[in-house]
Amino acid sequence: MYWQPTEAQIQEVERAVDEAIEARKVEGKEVSSLPLSAHVRRYIGVTTDRGVIIYGHIISPSWLHGADPQTLRDSACHGRLDDWGIEFDVTLGSVTDISFSAGDPPGSRP
Repeated sequence: MYWQPTEAQIQEVERAVDEAIEARKVEGKEVSSLPLSAHVRRYIGVTTDRGVIIYGHIISPSWLHGADPQTLRDSACHGRLDDWGIEFDVTLGSVTDISFSAGDPPGSRP
């Protein structure tokens, strides 16, 4: 089942994403040079057998080349530092997956 996250949930997600990005930096992992707030961000809630997840598609404005971000396909995500994705577990209140590249090895995220 899909649902639209509330503004309060999005604020919680973005706080957790900022923390996950900082942790990646400390570990020497690759991250976008732009702060999260400089990106175009789209979120959708998903209820699955794994739990209640908020999925985020994060896009650098320069990557859009004038395209409307609302018309982009979700499958375009996870391509590089300009186009990445996150999963936020609502129950845990934390980012459970962050992918800047299809080359991120399993277990390397967040």
